[in-house]
Amino acid sequence: MTPKFRVWDSVEKKFVEHFFITDNGLICNMEKPTSDSKLLIPIEKSELILMQSTGLKDKNGVEIFEEDVVSRNSGMPSVVKFGKWIYEEDFGYKIKNIGFHLNSSYDDEWFQAMDYEDIRKNYEVIGNIYENPELLEDKE
Repeated sequence: MTPKFRVWDSVEKKFVEHFFITDNGLICNMEKPTSDSKLLIPIEKSELILMQSTGLKDKNGVEIFEEDVVSRNSGMPSVVKFGKWIYEEDFGYKIKNIGFHLNSSYDDEWFQAMDYEDIRKNYEVIGNIYENPELLEDKE
């Protein structure tokens, strides 16, 4: 599977339509110059935020990316994250994990694995943290 990404421009407050990632990991926006040229010019920007696809789709067939806000059957919103996380089982047993997970907590301490069948059948992408921060206002 080829990884898929999307990029948010935190200054322009919009998703970047054309971008590429250099061998050094720099994210470059491919912008049209102001002249009549049809060529795209790579511009390195530090304010670009890279988000990877989970490879999963929600119950409506919408692809799920990092920083998307999802809801299980119209319940409490969760943010899709990637990285290290700890899942605490009953009786205090903790399991250390790394990968995609859902942050479903008010205090950033409750995480949940992304179960393929559950996501596909019950979850819906309702926005993302950049375009729809109001979806998380109740979490604070």
